[in-house]
Amino acid sequence: MAEDWAAVASDVSAALAEVGFAATLQRPSTGPATPWDATAVTPGAQVAVTIMQDTYDLRHIDGALIRADDRRILMASDVVPTVADRLIIGGETLAIINVTPTAPGGAAVLYEVQARR
Repeated sequence: MAEDWAAVASDVSAALAEVGFAATLQRPSTGPATPWDATAVTPGAQVAVTIMQDTYDLRHIDGALIRADDRRILMASDVVPTVADRLIIGGETLAIINVTPTAPGGAAVLYEVQARR
């Protein structure tokens, strides 16, 4: 029997809505790659997301890839975060260092985001 991964993603999103809290995913502005490029500047978008925040276990902190003040963020698959985005939590802007999708059936149902000040 095939699993309905869209339904699983919907269930994960609903569970995060119950236990998580609001944050903002800030997309970067896009524009010309060079001074002579005629591409118009597109302002970055701000997307409301629901997240759950945690810290990394001490055994995972190595001081280089994962630092002691990094935050482990769980985010529903409604929006695909990238390392170019920023995450605004309670007025504090965090850089996204790494994004790992949880995709047991090939489609992401959850994203684990490593965020850093």
